[in-house]
Amino acid sequence: MTHLKTLAPAFCAALTVASAPLFGQTAIPNTPAGRVLRAWVDAYNSGDSARVAMFFRTYSVEDALRGAFAFRKMTGGLDLLSVQVSEPRHVEFMTRFRLGPMVGYGALDVSAADTSRVSGYFFPLGMNVSVDDIRIDAPTRERVVGRLAALLDSFYVSPEVGKGMSDSLQARLERGVYDRYTNGASLAIRLKADLDEIAHDKHLQILYTLLVRGPEPPPAATAAPQRRESEANCPVWTTERLEGNVGYLRFDGFIDPAVCGVTIVRAMNALAETKALIIDLRENAGGGEAGSTPLLESYLFDRRTHLSDVSFRKTGETGTLDTGLCCRCAFRGREAGRAADLSPYAFGSRGIGVRPSSAQTRDDRG
Repeated sequence: MTHLKTLAPAFCAALTVASAPLFGQTAIPNTPAGRVLRAWVDAYNSGDSARVAMFFRTYSVEDALRGAFAFRKMTGGLDLLSVQVSEPRHVEFMTRFRLGPMVGYGALDVSAADTSRVSGYFFPLGMNVSVDDIRIDAPTRERVVGRLAALLDSFYVSPEVGKGMSDSLQARLERGVYDRYTNGASLAIRLKADLDEIAHDKHLQILYTLLVRGPEPPPAATAAPQRRESEANCPVWTTERLEGNVGYLRFDGFIDPAVCGVTIVRAMNALAETKALIIDLRENAGGGEAGSTPLLESYLFDRRTHLSDVSFRKTGETGTLDTGLCCRCAFRGREAGRAADLSPYAFGSRGIGVRPSSAQTRDDRG
């Protein structure tokens, strides 16, 4: 069964596109979008931080395509399977992980006003997915758009904006705007673009996937080996001690603390007793797992601190998010049982500087 999903928060698993060198594989079109795609995938598959940095100095890349590089270790690079849509400033493509059979679908758009500004999407489709697997017919398009419109009208956080998006989708469907979309992934990308015009909501995402629900949690006897295997795929958080005993922390994506919380613990403990801290988010696309936020920020306060509230329109309930030493205590068993690795060190009133990502300076997302 195929599914179109609306997701918030952002990051929505933007793993990424890649394939390099692409000679001998699917040809990349010689268009503005195609040339950026080639540069992007070459940088991604190189695994070379200098080449990646050069790519980001050349192009201003937004959100999903930018955060994709944080998953290079997990994918091992990707190979280009096919180009599904090619227009001068827009290209859509299918890729496969080099470390597994996962197939993904991506889109890349180049600004007409500034060819260095690039946006797009990438999401996993499923294992060994083919072009035929993602084809959709007219009844499916009508059902999906109708369902999406109903969900937005009923559950979007702002009732007025939700109804506006719902009415717009229904009107476009009746005008035949979506008739030319014959695969589910391409339709999802178009629906996302249409909703962006109305809501400008960076946390509202539309994904298409053939992934099935995962298996039940493994028994306790097998959980530990699987957890270690998952932790081995966690992204690296870079830490340094700069001149004057100033700590430097860089991370390019937020992670699931249930799996990769040890990454945060090790990074912050490595920076203990520094006089100040610089947090570099310039390559961080945002989104991801909200649970990593209180764990990280628990190191930045010397007492339990309220961070934010989350309201649920469907139930009318409001949840709260706080820091607290309990966040770190949950990972005590993952550091070879050494309590010293989880000392309650906090930066408290010490100087903390944040270098925001370019994406964060361009939009108003939280």
